[in-house]
Parts: sequence; structure tokens; C-alpha cells
Amino acid sequence: MKVAIPTNGERGLDEEVSNIFGRAPFFTIVDLDSMSVVAKRNPGSLAQHAAGVASARAILNSGTSAVITREIGPNSYEILREAGVKVFSGVGTVKDVVERLKRGELEEFKEHTRGFGHDLGRGRGFGRGFGRGGRGRWM
Repeated sequence: MKVAIPTNGERGLDEEVSNIFGRAPFFTIVDLDSMSVVAKRNPGSLAQHAAGVASARAILNSGTSAVITREIGPNSYEILREAGVKVFSGVGTVKDVVERLKRGELEEFKEHTRGFGHDLGRGRGFGRGFGRGGRGRWM
């Protein structure tokens, strides 16, 4: 079984699980049978739109059957779930989370862990941070 883990670098088993899924720079892929490790660039990390979707598709193309991540958005989660890829919650180094997965200690996500995909409300809506209601003219 192969597991994909979003990471910020290419240090293999010593790398920390990234705080983000869709825009993580790399996916560290671990084959649980042979414990071979490969770090692959995440095509979603540079996507202007739908980073999570591009990342989920890369996971599917890599042949992994599980993902270990800190959090995951709704679109990524649904793509992986519908394809039968299990998504587990994990924090720590790649080695730590893989060992905990093998022992059955990681919790499987039953739903996504983020709001509905609009980047945590950082002014990405139609108002672009200028507001849409209230007084005066929209500048």
C-alpha cells in the first residue's frame, strides 16, 4: 500500500507533515511494504485556482490508496473519497505518522476539515475587501 503525505520539503521520512494539503510544495509517497520513499512536486502548489483539485488528481495518478494530512478542503476530500482513497489525520514527521498508521492509531476523516474552499476569508470574495453594502459608493 502506498501513502501520500503533503510536505514542505524532500527530506523523506524526516520531513514534517505540511499544515496545508492543496498548496503543499511536495507529496512524500511511502510504500508501506518496502518502506521506499519518493518526494514528488505537487502540481497544485502553483495552481492559481483549484489547488486542492489539482493536488487530489496528482494523488490519484500516483497510485496511492491513502493520504495522511493535517487538514483537507471539501473538493479535495470528495475527489479522494469517491476514488476510494482513505484520508487520515496526522501531525508530526512522515516517519511518525506512517508508523502510527501501521499500528492503526490514526483517525480517518469522515468529512473535510475546512470551510467551503474560499481560502479562510482573506478577501477573495466579490467585495475584494472593499465591502459591498453600507454607505457610499463602491470605490
